[in-house]
Amino acid sequence: MTDSNGSPSSTTLAQGTLSASAVSTNYGWAEVPFSTFVQLSSATTYWLVLDTSTSSSKYYKIGANNNGYANGTGKTGAYSGTWNNTSPSGLDCFFNLYLGGMTGSITGIKVGTGSVGNAYANTIKNSTIAGTNYCKTGTGNNKACNTSKDDPSQIAMPISEQNIQDWKNAASAGGSINGNYTLTSNTTIGPKKITGNLTVDNGHTLTLSGAIWVQGNLDVNNNGSLKLASSFGSSSGVIIVDGTITISNNAFFSGSGTAGSYILALSTSSSSQAITLSNNAGAVALYAANGTIDVANNGTAKALNGYYIHLGNNAAITYDSGLANQNFVSGPSGSWNITKWKEVE
Repeated sequence: MTDSNGSPSSTTLAQGTLSASAVSTNYGWAEVPFSTFVQLSSATTYWLVLDTSTSSSKYYKIGANNNGYANGTGKTGAYSGTWNNTSPSGLDCFFNLYLGGMTGSITGIKVGTGSVGNAYANTIKNSTIAGTNYCKTGTGNNKACNTSKDDPSQIAMPISEQNIQDWKNAASAGGSINGNYTLTSNTTIGPKKITGNLTVDNGHTLTLSGAIWVQGNLDVNNNGSLKLASSFGSSSGVIIVDGTITISNNAFFSGSGTAGSYILALSTSSSSQAITLSNNAGAVALYAANGTIDVANNGTAKALNGYYIHLGNNAAITYDSGLANQNFVSGPSGSWNITKWKEVE
């Protein structure tokens, strides 16, 4: 917002939405992308305003300290209302502001069928677009760029850093398996932290009875499978991997047996192969906020969310009931709600 005599004005330059599900019961960073593009000047004062309805039982707590930000100050008040000094005076909320960033691109993709299916990106190359091709630049397409729309605005990842840390804490509470761990028979574990690599292969099945945190790599192949314990019911479970995730050769994922139950396989790696999926998969949602998800050779999944996504060779992403919201590409009716994920022993 712009400044008005040392307080926020009533003029909003850009705004975004803070997802309640990204906020933990512990302090942690939550990402809020702005929905519009604003050119800022270093000689101008601006305000970051967090505005929400509150009550005695529903409210946010924000980390702050005294004089932590020398070029500004914090205030409390009401949007388009009166603003007051904090108590104690001079408190500054913790924040990071990121300007600029990468532009989106689509390359070598078929979008839609017939005349239905639009494409939106800054750059679109070598693609076949059924509907309208909204871009600023591109070559090798069946349709020229329609430049009438701005670049798509960034969408916040639906899982925050603190959500991930909370899951890691839940897994650690069940104890640790030190070093690499390879299944030699059908096994049930969780919650559990594994300090090395986890390998599930040769037709063995790993049943998750709680959150699992793998500090190395996860490799599921050769008819190996992961499934959730029946005690999860309609809820879903998570396996968090600090390294890479490889799912191949008829590896299969399944929920608890109750409709709407899935496994979320999440990699925190920034690798160009953070998650590699090929040759089947099943009821799995893949998440790589920092790296690339590569889907090929008839790999199938229920949902994808990644910094980069590469699809090739008959890859199929079928968004299933319970996995559709504004952060995941629209699918059948249902909602993605990470508050449904639970820990069971």
